[in-house]
Amino acid sequence: MKIAALATVMLVAFLPTASALQPGPAKIKLTGTVVETVNQYQRVYSLWNKPTYQQRLGTGFQICLPFGDQYTDCYLTLRLGRGQIVARGVSPTVSGFRQLAVVGGTGYYENVGGEVTMQSLGPATVLILVDLRAF
Repeated sequence: MKIAALATVMLVAFLPTASALQPGPAKIKLTGTVVETVNQYQRVYSLWNKPTYQQRLGTGFQICLPFGDQYTDCYLTLRLGRGQIVARGVSPTVSGFRQLAVVGGTGYYENVGGEVTMQSLGPATVLILVDLRAF
């Protein structure tokens, strides 16, 4: 009886906590190619690993709305195999470069924080760098 109780205590002591199961900081590098332009404000991207384009990793949904004459308010959702990452931010309208704050996620990315940087590589291609700092 004492051995069984001791084994149970030892097992419980070595079970990982919920925080131990959470992933840590990570960087994700994606290339998005436009598969649909819904209207002048909305785009749908096919997301690929860069630079080989051998593996499709998911879908990106971007909505950028004018905010005055000089800025654009953007929302970005990245649907990846293990969940979604959601980002938002305001950028200069004429810039081909956007920095967005990661405001949340689902699945594997639940409680995520960090930053997404988007850089235009041409009219139908964008480089997306995701810097996840906390889960």
